[in-house]
Amino acid sequence: MNGDISNFKDYSDGIEKFLSNETNSLNVILDDMPNESSKVLDLLIEKSKNRPNVKLKIANENFKNSLKNIQVDPNAKLHFTIGDNTMIRIENDEITHEAEFCSFNYPIVASKLANIFDNSFDSCVDFEKMK
Repeated sequence: MNGDISNFKDYSDGIEKFLSNETNSLNVILDDMPNESSKVLDLLIEKSKNRPNVKLKIANENFKNSLKNIQVDPNAKLHFTIGDNTMIRIENDEITHEAEFCSFNYPIVASKLANIFDNSFDSCVDFEKMK
């Protein structure tokens, strides 16, 4: 949630529009505590305080280690987005933030990441407890 991408107006507007529907939920695990704020992070913090279906957590070692088991380079940070068990966006270039892979129909990897995310989410640390 640090850097330029999280401050792009189209990105923050898209998330805000998604969250404007009170029935939509969003769970986010950050790899580390952000060292700076962004439009998207501020929005998620605000929404998570008032909406039980918007949750923000910090990754624990179990989550990070689970991701290493499916990466080509286990030392790289893996940033990913899953929308269901078929849609996926993966990046691990922290400088350009370019997607290395994006697909709307790749259930093999999307379901693996969804399982890791779902199995780890509750054990990750609540964002508010880290502040």
